[in-house]
Amino acid sequence: MVNFTAGQTSSSFTIYSSSDSSTRVPKGTLVISLAGINQDIYSLSTTTLQFQITDPDLSIPYVSDLSVTNITQNSAAVTIVTSEVCMIHYMLALKGTVVPPLKEVVSQGPIPYPTTQSQYGVVQVMPDDPEVVIFFENLVAETPYVIYVYVVDGGDNTNTAVSKEFQTLSNRNKLLKIFTFIDRDNGVTFSLKFDEFELNKAEKILIMNSISFVLSLWPGK
Repeated sequence: MVNFTAGQTSSSFTIYSSSDSSTRVPKGTLVISLAGINQDIYSLSTTTLQFQITDPDLSIPYVSDLSVTNITQNSAAVTIVTSEVCMIHYMLALKGTVVPPLKEVVSQGPIPYPTTQSQYGVVQVMPDDPEVVIFFENLVAETPYVIYVYVVDGGDNTNTAVSKEFQTLSNRNKLLKIFTFIDRDNGVTFSLKFDEFELNKAEKILIMNSISFVLSLWPGK
């Protein structure tokens, strides 16, 4: 029997078979049904499950790719690619947080130090797609983070934790400022480009006048 607590809508279980070839069941069908006080509220997507007993899984799963994209001031997307079907257990925290043990990440806590702003999660890798994308929101702007990832397969084999660091963007909007200067004596015009924070008109004029004075050039428009 698989028990569900209030609010839980999914679970998993493992089927074991005897190692004795004379009594071993290579495959079969499970018939499932609901029982309990709320059995009339919920429904099953299927009432039968086909299974096949395979040889012991001794291969160690691993993360073949871990990358962070679409980074903004308060969000980011983490892409994880694994070597096989498995469960991905992860922890996102502030950079500098020590590597958490597998047990902590699988059980999703408790957080040893609340100041690390750690958050846990788990996602399953499907057979037809080894790539998983996890979206994080409500992050703090201009803050370095680290994500730790464990993968566990059906044989309870697991990897050594892998990690990836990234930093959210600043709330300040950076603009590329282009200033043009003219050398009237030699008839040469050139531009200087500055990756500066947004400037008001007075600040722009001050910078242009200062540079033109040093270079003995006339500031352009």
